[in-house]
Amino acid sequence: MKRSSILLFGIFFIVVCGYVNAQETSAPQETAIPEEIAAEPAAPINQEQVVLEDCPMTLGEQVSIGQAKSAFACRQFDDVVRALRDWNSVDPKERFDRLSLYIAALANTGSHAETLVTVRYALRFVRLQPEQMGKLQQMVQVVVNAIPKATEDDLFLEVLMDPENTELNFRLALAQTAMGNTKGLSATLSRILLYDEENYLAKDMLSQLNIARGNLPEAEADLRRIVADPTIPEQEKAQAASLLAQLEDLRSPHTWTKIAGYTWGRADNPLSISESGNSLVAAFPGTLFDAGEEVTEYYEQSLLGLNYQYALAYQDPQAITGGLTIINKDFQTQAALRMRIALLSLGYNWLATGDSVSFTLTDVDLGRVSLSKSYKVGGVKMFVRNQKGSLSGSADVTHNVFQSASTSNKTGNAYGLGLKGSYDPFGGKVIFLPNLTYVLTEAKVDQDSTDVFTYSLGMSAPINAQWTGSLTLKETETDRDGPDTTVSELTRKDDSFNWTVAFNWRKPGPPNKKVPMVAVTFSETETDSNIINFDTTTRDANVALTWVF
Repeated sequence: MKRSSILLFGIFFIVVCGYVNAQETSAPQETAIPEEIAAEPAAPINQEQVVLEDCPMTLGEQVSIGQAKSAFACRQFDDVVRALRDWNSVDPKERFDRLSLYIAALANTGSHAETLVTVRYALRFVRLQPEQMGKLQQMVQVVVNAIPKATEDDLFLEVLMDPENTELNFRLALAQTAMGNTKGLSATLSRILLYDEENYLAKDMLSQLNIARGNLPEAEADLRRIVADPTIPEQEKAQAASLLAQLEDLRSPHTWTKIAGYTWGRADNPLSISESGNSLVAAFPGTLFDAGEEVTEYYEQSLLGLNYQYALAYQDPQAITGGLTIINKDFQTQAALRMRIALLSLGYNWLATGDSVSFTLTDVDLGRVSLSKSYKVGGVKMFVRNQKGSLSGSADVTHNVFQSASTSNKTGNAYGLGLKGSYDPFGGKVIFLPNLTYVLTEAKVDQDSTDVFTYSLGMSAPINAQWTGSLTLKETETDRDGPDTTVSELTRKDDSFNWTVAFNWRKPGPPNKKVPMVAVTFSETETDSNIINFDTTTRDANVALTWVF
């Protein structure tokens, strides 16, 4: 009871303050307001403006804002909700007044979950002044605090006992949204529409859900209903019409995506010359030699990619995917470091859950000579995916084949396990991206058989609508099964630390084939080894342009 009293006072206070600049005044018995009176500002309402002896009031089908205010003051909240439910269809000049009063009355009926969904809907689709938006955002916190805390399972049991209860269904829908239960959310929204087929909130949530899950036929039908509904705000109808046009283009199960990229950068110490001035990596696989001083090399890198997806007509969206990507990297003077990588992939994806299996063939040329081929089979399992973040696991097996006689000892298998997550605790202000991987490589000789453990933490934060900044910290520990006696009797162990900072720019909206995405990146890697000839520091700075169409 105390919570309800506080909610009533809070919502009533916000609405009363909001009506200081209301656009019409009228006596309780009025049904129409002349335009010259509607344009005049109204005084704040209070209990003294309503003659209590006139309560309860009788509201007709056409209700003026003045009549609704009077009924609200008489605490006839259910009547106000019924009278103002079509707040979307009225003159936009008074829409916010009717919306605010409707929200306040709905909250005071105890329909807190439906009130929260209504406010969020209004913030998305109704054109508001900054001060009006601020008032609605105040309402969000008041209503969130008033919703009784319960688990999804408890709410589901309550809905089974009372399936026609709209408030219970919306509370369940909010819980299912928070938990990422898209199947259950779809059933809940459909149940709301079964008993209340004109509920625009459930229509909107269901259309957004169908789009997110890839249920294009259902999403297209939902959007057509929104476009044809005269009670829907024009802003939402325009957005629905735009999405509908895109879905009609996507009706074909065939989807082609083309990617082109160009990178210009500078690499400090690309030969990985150690503190001793010696290098082994540069003479790959060769012997230890004196490489002299560290050098700085400028390079250019190009990327071309073509991806294909065939959507299968299942209730749970699934797709067969394929892709070909070619990367060329040319250094200004070091022809031995010139690299070409070609990747061919095939996969099967469960779009709604985020699970997938794939096969990837990778071909690498170094210095215009074939270096290696690898064949990888792997899969990804999504464990958690909701509004706060996600967690997925991966497993793969790779067979590596090195081409020349001098590198053939590196041929063997690699087994990988990984965990990848994202966490958004501050509503999109900062997103944390943890990652763990372990790779066991079994080569023909011990010095090339390795255990590699990598853990990293990335942080991404939007700067504005176009720019995003990110920072990634990564630690890699590498152990080998035996020594390379041509270098040292010690079994080599490396500990590498990398940090990368990047700024990314993209034009708002869908990918644009004319305007590329831009990325500016700087990274540094420091490797500490138990053999001094492998202690190195490398740096890389680049600017990349990427077109997706």
